Amino acid sequence: MILVVGATGQLGTAVTRKLVAAGKDVRVLVRPASKAAHLKRMELESVEGDLRDFASLNAACHGIDAVVSTANAVIRPGGDDFASVHDTGYRNLIKAAEQQGVQQLIFPSVPEWSGADKLPVLKYARLNEERLRNSKLAFTIVRLSVFMDVWLALLGSHVPSRAVESPTVGRPFWFSRLYMGLVGGLIEKRGLAIVPGSGNARHAFISVDDAARFLVQMVHHPQAQRAVFHVGGPEVLSWNEALDLFGELLGRKIRRIPFPAVVARANRALLSPIAEGPANIMGMMATVGTQDSAYDRTDAELFLERPMITMRSFLKEKISHVERGPAMQAI
Repeated sequence: MILVVGATGQLGTAVTRKLVAAGKDVRVLVRPASKAAHLKRMELESVEGDLRDFASLNAACHGIDAVVSTANAVIRPGGDDFASVHDTGYRNLIKAAEQQGVQQLIFPSVPEWSGADKLPVLKYARLNEERLRNSKLAFTIVRLSVFMDVWLALLGSHVPSRAVESPTVGRPFWFSRLYMGLVGGLIEKRGLAIVPGSGNARHAFISVDDAARFLVQMVHHPQAQRAVFHVGGPEVLSWNEALDLFGELLGRKIRRIPFPAVVARANRALLSPIAEGPANIMGMMATVGTQDSAYDRTDAELFLERPMITMRSFLKEKISHVERGPAMQAI
């Protein structure tokens, strides 16, 4: 049986749905307050628990062969902070998995960007990678590049998150709600886009669906034991190239509104003492605007049976959802 932790999120939902579709026995760990109605419609076992509660994790890991944990506090409602989720929570999960004899823990991580001393999401990713290396588990670390579904939306569009279950940018987190309320729809309605940095940083943009496909493929795979993979989409593009493509498919020219890294870092510094989550997002804006994740396709192509979706195909599909459905509205 496979345990999915973080199953109510966008990536976790995609992973869960693919595991169920493949006929796997799946258990999901769901917090009591989480919105999990879409999971209850699947053929799976659901147990209540929390990363901060070791006893619930120990019970959830009983009889489990592999764990896929996509849980994170980047855009997370409630009073969760990074330390409680990424430090205490993942320490608890690794310990519970070891005690219950789990064979494999699959951990989606982030690129090897600098700045781990300042950004919680980077700091704890590296910390938990080290914990897994020092554990008895046959871990699989997957360093994923930038998600199209999330980051193209943050440029100022509702298009990338259309027809998506549990969209990250639609979660009930006050800062993401405020941000998307201000910039959502700028691209399609006004031809304006928020560009991280100069727009020249390059990334192997990957869809959440393809990231989920790779994670599922890693379950019980003999080459995934105590391994680290770098996985991105089928092409490397800059933010400016991505926006040129977006404009072409929308049939309009898109003007850039630069979000300089120095401004993002200043906002991060101002927010850090009072709002860790928003500060982390500002730091990530600076990071993706100045550092690359230009992975080649080697790791992904070795394991996936069909090609990953290109940004052109991804955007065409999302735009077609908009054209077939009701008028676009704020998330």
